[in-house]
Amino acid sequence: MEILEEREAVVDRVIMDLRSDKPGPTLLVIGGIHGNEPSGVFALEQIAEHFKEHNLSLDRGRLIAFRGNRRALSEKTRFIKRDLNRMWLWDFKHQCPIDPTTPEPDDEYDEYCDLQFRIHKAIKERTGPICFLDLHTTSAESAPFIMIGDTLRNRDLVQGIPVPIVLGVEEELDGPLLSYINELGHLSVGFEAGKHDAPEAIDAHAALTWVIAHRLGLINDETQTPIDQSLIKLAELGAHLKNFYEVRYRHGIDSSDDFSMRLGFKNFQVVRKKEVIADDKKGPIQMPENGRIFMPLYQKKGNDGFFQIRRIAPFWLVFSRKLRMWKAYKSIGLLPGVRKEGNPLLLKVNTSVARWYPRQIFHLLGYRKIRMSGAFLYIKKRPFDFEEPPLQSF
Repeated sequence: MEILEEREAVVDRVIMDLRSDKPGPTLLVIGGIHGNEPSGVFALEQIAEHFKEHNLSLDRGRLIAFRGNRRALSEKTRFIKRDLNRMWLWDFKHQCPIDPTTPEPDDEYDEYCDLQFRIHKAIKERTGPICFLDLHTTSAESAPFIMIGDTLRNRDLVQGIPVPIVLGVEEELDGPLLSYINELGHLSVGFEAGKHDAPEAIDAHAALTWVIAHRLGLINDETQTPIDQSLIKLAELGAHLKNFYEVRYRHGIDSSDDFSMRLGFKNFQVVRKKEVIADDKKGPIQMPENGRIFMPLYQKKGNDGFFQIRRIAPFWLVFSRKLRMWKAYKSIGLLPGVRKEGNPLLLKVNTSVARWYPRQIFHLLGYRKIRMSGAFLYIKKRPFDFEEPPLQSF
């Protein structure tokens, strides 16, 4: 059994915590929630050093940067016992002690409790809107891309950034951090900066962090040069794919499947229906429909074999904004096969009755899939779609 005293010392949680005397938004950035994805941590360390070397300060608000899975980062593995980015479930959070901060985590449970405590503390101390930025990389070659829960506030924050923007990833996964933050109603952005070992991933992570900080109004004119350079860098890496996309399918796997992606697939690559893209113990796996392959798995750990995405036409983005501003979702419970389920934001859809309602209809109105149970689809309206939670809400 491993002895705590013999374990290599784990690095600090906090990379930087900068505060202005003026109230304003809080940007909370997390790098390395997966231990084999250290480029976000490297980028945040560079930004912290830039502030220090140039004696810069925030114009307003607060900027906090955390290391995610510290022990996994030190051992250069995705996780030790369980995936830290699949633990953010509402029924799990109550297991944590009131103040669980620990310098030497034993496994992901300690990491989870410490991060959760610090996140809620930052929310409680905020003096304006709060935004979470979660930095990742992928196991396949990829242009950088943004992932958001589809609220109008999230859309407005990232609109125009010259990289692809993907909606709906969080509703296909159980327990990712961004889903947890979305449920709290705060701004939240996930960013995949490229392949794990790609040198440009560090630059992309730093670039997006600068851009988001600038859009929130945290940064003064002294840092304008990094902002201009950051937008150029992001455009170089991702502008050729700049569009909104939605997830259409997730191929989930477990260790008993013997899943293996076929070689040569890149993120956002166009793939045709029935094209063979992977194999498992049952045989070849085909693409379910025409679209683009998304996050193909080329590493040993992970439960997502691949996703399939499709571009969203600008018309539907504009139309969905109008429907939400008109509060059309308030009438959706009147549709056959759809009923409210206690919580006014939660709907239960009988798919045998409402099978002609595609999930995209509910997406237009700001709902996301919670789970399937038999013939019933449970969907929930994302809270605080176009307004921020009150300051006392945490």
